[in-house]
Amino acid sequence: MSEAFGLEEPPALQARYNIAPSQPVLAVRGPDPQSPGAAPGSRPAVRSAIELLWGLRSQPDDKPLINARSETAATRGAFRAAFAARRCLVPADGFYEWQGPKGARNRQPFHLRLKGSALFGLAGLWEPGPAGQPGTLAILTT
Repeated sequence: MSEAFGLEEPPALQARYNIAPSQPVLAVRGPDPQSPGAAPGSRPAVRSAIELLWGLRSQPDDKPLINARSETAATRGAFRAAFAARRCLVPADGFYEWQGPKGARNRQPFHLRLKGSALFGLAGLWEPGPAGQPGTLAILTT
């Protein structure tokens, strides 16, 4: 994974077969462009892996948003700042899509992955958490 995502240090990973909203997920990101010492408009030189909670909160009391529509993320208030400055990749080897009527009790999950179960990245947006708390993220969808 370190080579695939350009990480200097490999993250300590534990096998997980299903990740639900509000749980911690691994994200690959560059340094926060707003952090002290970052040159305006510069690209991050080093990528790092960090655990973030799935469910972006732009304000502490906001309802967590698990997905962001790629088509509107740049203009929607909840995602605007993160879209401009805090993007990430969420490493995965698959994801689930659900088939059946929305809200039905018998919806069928389908596990989708690349041929050969190759690792890939889901695009994401992240926000830092309040002091001493983990940050949050939303996955970009189309």
